[in-house]
Amino acid sequence: MHEPERAAAAYEAGDRLWKQGQPEAALASLLQAVALNPAHPNAKNFAGWLLTTRHRNEPSAMAQGIVLLAEAHTLAPAEDRPLYNLVEALVVAGQRAQALAVVDAAIAARPHAAEPHNLRGWLLGLADGADDPKGARDEFAAAIGLQTWYGDAHFNLGRLSLQTGDFARAEIAFAAAITSRRCWRAAEAHLRLGELLARRGQLRRALGHLRRSAELDTAGALSVVLAPTVQAVGQALLASGRYFLHALDEARRSAAIEAGTPTPRPSSRRSLTKRARELLPSFGDPAFTSVHAAIEQVLACAEAGELLPRHADQSPTLTLELAAASPATPQPLQGPLYALAERWNSLQRSLYDELIEREESDPEPPGSVRARVAEHAAARRWDAALAELTAFQDTDDHELLWRADQAETLADRARRDGDAPAARSLYRLALRDFECYASGATSGGEGMSRMLDVHRLRERLGLVDDR
Repeated sequence: MHEPERAAAAYEAGDRLWKQGQPEAALASLLQAVALNPAHPNAKNFAGWLLTTRHRNEPSAMAQGIVLLAEAHTLAPAEDRPLYNLVEALVVAGQRAQALAVVDAAIAARPHAAEPHNLRGWLLGLADGADDPKGARDEFAAAIGLQTWYGDAHFNLGRLSLQTGDFARAEIAFAAAITSRRCWRAAEAHLRLGELLARRGQLRRALGHLRRSAELDTAGALSVVLAPTVQAVGQALLASGRYFLHALDEARRSAAIEAGTPTPRPSSRRSLTKRARELLPSFGDPAFTSVHAAIEQVLACAEAGELLPRHADQSPTLTLELAAASPATPQPLQGPLYALAERWNSLQRSLYDELIEREESDPEPPGSVRARVAEHAAARRWDAALAELTAFQDTDDHELLWRADQAETLADRARRDGDAPAARSLYRLALRDFECYASGATSGGEGMSRMLDVHRLRERLGLVDDR
């Protein structure tokens, strides 16, 4: 085997060892790949990153890692990851001026690339020693101008705006970072947006973002901030007598998604009402009082199309599932009870989304497209919402982002509501916009990200078409 081939094998082994949780062995294998092939940028980048992060406190590790990262950047100047890793390592090593010089050179070499501008903004406004918030804001704006759906630049603009007390701009920036679906620190973006919404009384929307943050924060890095914030917002909602989605239902839903557990197709309100009404007489015995009350709650909310305030933080799901598993429940009724609980979970999420849309959506100018779409969505007029979105033709990249995201969101809700034709049409509109944007970004990380969007929408369409 020739040395380049041996180097490639060593790199693959290092990558595999890292994924297997063996960082020391991974580093040794990556350094071997570098020794066998000094022109291997990926091996140098990976090894340099390990040396400047996990091993940065060891003698000479930081200096060696910076050298490897600089060489990786020289070998692959058009790649963002070696540049990012090198700049971050230089800042940690107290060489911010050198980091700025590296970024300036990258901007000069690649004037149409967004990441160097994002990094320059970070150096000017967020990194240790940052002293130019206005310059940082301009750099983040330049990055977003070059790459509209650049989640990390939106996220950094949000962080900067928080630091300078510009809360309105911060809220817009964090929302854009989340909508992009390409934000490296999405959990923190949801957390910060939740805090900002709670600050101005948008408690339900705040709680939704905080819970999403918890779902994404699998390592628990944000738990110290998240837990008390969720508790405070939930208590504020309860104190005001308002309904909020039960934490237990959300936790169970998230666990099912993580485990890849199949979920039933969403029931329409009419179907769920019929099931609940059929089951209710079977649990009239006083021994089943709690089950009877849980079915009554499902029936009342499904009939009203509303999460009724008198049921604030009362979840029938656990009651129904415990009864389904209890030997005291007649065997023929166990399956229907469990199915009712699963379908209620799906409907409850849809009702909660609509409640947020109706009661806590931000005001739009009367008569605006956004206002009309929100009004149609709150009333479940999916075809009318689709017509408004389809007619919205005068779109720049930012508006295209909004329309694609809105169409996909409404398609998800229409599918949960059992309206497959409307969901299919909305998914197709979202897919068309994603494909349109992807056609202008067909190379590098941005092109790959956009194709992932296209792939996701095609999968969603398949879910509807297979009904």
